[in-house]
Amino acid sequence: NDDHAVSVFAMVKFSLGKSKSHKISNCKMTSISLEEATFSYVECTSTSGTGTCAMKNTTFVFHPPLETMKDMRPRLVDLHHDLLTPKLKSLVTEIPCAIIICILLLFGYITYFVDDLEQVILSKNLKLAGSCISMIFGCIQSLEKLIEKTFIFAVVAHILEACYGAFLSHKVLKLKMKSTLLWFLAISCAGYLMTSKVMEFSNVHLESKKSKKK
Repeated sequence: NDDHAVSVFAMVKFSLGKSKSHKISNCKMTSISLEEATFSYVECTSTSGTGTCAMKNTTFVFHPPLETMKDMRPRLVDLHHDLLTPKLKSLVTEIPCAIIICILLLFGYITYFVDDLEQVILSKNLKLAGSCISMIFGCIQSLEKLIEKTFIFAVVAHILEACYGAFLSHKVLKLKMKSTLLWFLAISCAGYLMTSKVMEFSNVHLESKKSKKK
């Protein structure tokens, strides 16, 4: 199948978990049984400016196990859609995503619900914070305008990224509409942190197609 390479890549990534953040490539299924599938892959690490690569193996356990080998293809198709679909809980459990969302919410609140940021700071007896802001930005009003412009830019950028991510999901990865909508929502919230994930899957798929044409 055209999407076999990215399915294998996703299964390897899942089996390794978050503990492995190094770059992996050349993922191949070496064996499969009713209970599990075994894969080989190349893991590259970079330390002190030098990179080293090594061939490794990992195992993906089927839950529940396959009943017969005839179930293999339908299960792999299901795994393709499941593993390539973003989990919205990662927007909260992954700290970088959570930080971006909190900042956007804060900027959005200031943009639409705070009429006078300087007055709010003074009313909360945050004179020291106000003085620091004035030293850095000239005045609190300058910071307020910067926050508004940053928020609007971020929203527009995230929506454009989300459209691109949805395109990759639907047209390149051939995911279902539900998965495409989840990618759109996830990228709209966290931006490039989520866009980079769907791009990684898409690049694996496209590189596999190129290698087959050679």
